Amino acid sequence: MTKNLLEEKLREEVEFWRSFIDHWKRVNETPPLPRMLDALTYAEHKLEQYLALKNQLNPGQDIEGCEEIRH
Repeated sequence: MTKNLLEEKLREEVEFWRSFIDHWKRVNETPPLPRMLDALTYAEHKLEQYLALKNQLNPGQDIEGCEEIRH
């Protein structure tokens, strides 16, 4: 997976959980389930890790091997 594609997928995952939780709040009387909020937090964490690592890499260096991002 290329860097741009990986970043895109991570951003899509964050956006999915944000919109899912927002929709849940609009149509349900109960608050979002803790697992939903945990999934959003984890997705945001993965994206933040990716962006931090991306900023530390030299041009042309591959981020693909980073285990924290791939899980």
